[in-house]
Amino acid sequence: MTEYYEKTKHPDSEIDYGRIWAEFLQHKDGTKATVVTSTWVITSKTEAIPLLTISAKGEGILQSIDATYLWLIGGTDGVKYEIENTMIDSLDRTEVKTGTLLVKVK
Repeated sequence: MTEYYEKTKHPDSEIDYGRIWAEFLQHKDGTKATVVTSTWVITSKTEAIPLLTISAKGEGILQSIDATYLWLIGGTDGVKYEIENTMIDSLDRTEVKTGTLLVKVK
């Protein structure tokens, strides 16, 4: 699923970026799955190798709020990046969410 919203960051800033999975993890019978794995892919239609990258702070899972996250650094002014998060839950279900991030000098 692509979530069409636009978040911006300055090329020199380091920001956290994440996804909340609570609705997907909650079952109709009242039981709840948990996030087991999360992987991220950053792409750009204008850069063969995206200059927006995962920073040294890395990525992770926050089970307490059903979230996945990563820290981003770099990027090129004026370039829009797609950030795809693939999550696998404790029931072995896979869900993919993609959002956009615009790098912009403010």
